[in-house]
Amino acid sequence: MKYSLLIALFALLISCKKESSNIWVSYTMTQCADPWQNSPDYAKDKEGTLKKYLEAKNIEVLDLNIKLDSVCAKSVQCAACTCSSCLVASVLIREHDLNAIEQLKFKRK
Repeated sequence: MKYSLLIALFALLISCKKESSNIWVSYTMTQCADPWQNSPDYAKDKEGTLKKYLEAKNIEVLDLNIKLDSVCAKSVQCAACTCSSCLVASVLIREHDLNAIEQLKFKRK
């Protein structure tokens, strides 16, 4: 009986694969130079458009939010396409997607 319990426990332990860690990354969005901003849905669904873009790049999005950086908004006076919009996208991803998302200029928080 003891042995069957030990064998069952051992089997359970080796069958569990290690889960990848989740990490937050962020990106300060531009006025109009980010590739996902070309979508016709961008104006009405920024988060959904960004999520679709990242998933098309094979990056699993676990959570995503876009918020206005109020400090930036009070100080930035640039309207060029490549200037900051003061919107910061925060994305929760699997650690194994970090290299791919860093190629898109996202930074680990």
